[in-house]
Amino acid sequence: MKIPFGFTLFALALSAWGLHAQVRVVGHIVDEQTGQPIPARLEIRSEKWERFEARSLDPLTPALPYKRQVGKSSLEHHVTLGAVPFVVDLLPGKYSLTAERGKEWLSTTREILIADKPMEVTLKLRHWIDLPKRGWYSGDVHSHRPWSQLPNLALAEDVHVSFPLSHWVTSAEAGLISGNRIRDGFQGKAKTLSLDKNHLIHSHNAEFEIFTVKNRSHTLGALLGIGMTGIDDDRVPPLASFVQKVRAQGGLLDLEKHSWPWSLAIAATHKVDLFELSNNHVWQTGFGFPSWTIGETAPYMKLEQNREGLTEWGWIDFGFQTYYALLNCGLKIMPSAGTGAGVHPVPFGFSRVYAKTEGPLGLKSWLDALKAGRSFVTNGPILFAEIDGLASGEKWTGPVTKPSTLRATVYGVAPLDRIEILYNGVVVQKENLVSTPLGKGGYEAVFETSLKPDRSGWYAVRVFEKNGEKRVRFAHSSPWFVEVPGTTLRPRKEELDHILRTIDREIARNKSVLDESSLAEFQTARDYYQNLARP
Repeated sequence: MKIPFGFTLFALALSAWGLHAQVRVVGHIVDEQTGQPIPARLEIRSEKWERFEARSLDPLTPALPYKRQVGKSSLEHHVTLGAVPFVVDLLPGKYSLTAERGKEWLSTTREILIADKPMEVTLKLRHWIDLPKRGWYSGDVHSHRPWSQLPNLALAEDVHVSFPLSHWVTSAEAGLISGNRIRDGFQGKAKTLSLDKNHLIHSHNAEFEIFTVKNRSHTLGALLGIGMTGIDDDRVPPLASFVQKVRAQGGLLDLEKHSWPWSLAIAATHKVDLFELSNNHVWQTGFGFPSWTIGETAPYMKLEQNREGLTEWGWIDFGFQTYYALLNCGLKIMPSAGTGAGVHPVPFGFSRVYAKTEGPLGLKSWLDALKAGRSFVTNGPILFAEIDGLASGEKWTGPVTKPSTLRATVYGVAPLDRIEILYNGVVVQKENLVSTPLGKGGYEAVFETSLKPDRSGWYAVRVFEKNGEKRVRFAHSSPWFVEVPGTTLRPRKEELDHILRTIDREIARNKSVLDESSLAEFQTARDYYQNLARP
């Protein structure tokens, strides 16, 4: 709708004279089916793409503003709201209001034209798919948002299991308690807060992200412990003591980012549980770190690049191929997802991992499902897949006398693009998906194919959505493992050569910096990988 020229001049004149001609807009975000108010994320933009923050009309349920930016194309500016009305004061003009609530609700945008009278607007969100009803629950395993904000965030973003960091250190000399950089984290004994039957928040989660050793800049990398029941004043490296405590408490160890060279060593030495296939550099806004750690890539990966460095797909593919190499090295690590929300320009839960629990949602049942690989990672579509009725994470043994059947059903808020079947990290089948619109919104595609492995290894499935912005919106399954008698899974030469070169470089770089026990963990990793090179 075009604003009359005279009206625009009048509004500009009022602004120039210092007269505040703001108009109050009261809004409601509701479930389209029931008409009931629901929590959600809200973004308000003007025609010039200026952003505005709404406030809650209920002082007991405040809105949480969030603003982060990296570069020109990656401004994330929104508020998350409880199930209460919101209010915003705006100058006359044209605005768009967009409400979202995670992956299982269709987002909605309303264009409004403000004149000189108060307005009331209702945004309706449609619950187009119900994953908890099928036993699937989402989680964000890496968040820097304060504990006090998590009840708002978990409900507004519909993240079922949340792991906000309670402890975070960035120096090798800093203890996890005495050097904690989280100032507004959880205080007290560990607890799992239940908001309702579908939303849990766990209090004790820790990250070592080492940038400083011996009080000087020296980057190692990061490791997370989630689902912990206690925190001691650990320092790393070496990591052995922290790793043992996380495991003794029933927690899981998560490799936060694939491009840290330390990650390759940690994976082999400590046999971590999780690898973030969609991590804190994957955003809803524009991709912002094209040159970050680009020196850690390997030529064999043939990653997509432009003049600035890695593209968004190049970065994601870098993570995929690193993960595949670790799987090929016999490390049964399951995929996870985390946003790093609170540090980066990304909504909490934008990337998430879904795990299928046995029975009702509980912290232990969800962590058990995640560790077992009954899961998929997504920043967009929903992926259900099985091989001969087996869920991902399962193993079957040969001899393979007849083909197995892989069945996948994919859902998306946008039409689906393609499905890719991976065997030991290589795309062995790629097919375009035929999307069928669903009556209540969204799209569905069904795919079936035969598999007949000729050697031991693993399968995985990844799928992609179509979108006009050419952004990478994907879902990726956990692997299925197969054992074929007389064969052994081995990494490809280029994968192993890259890993060994990286470990050797790290040992040389750290010799004058780390103590012997810390260097020994690198050597343990090198020995593990070197043994794979022997016939």
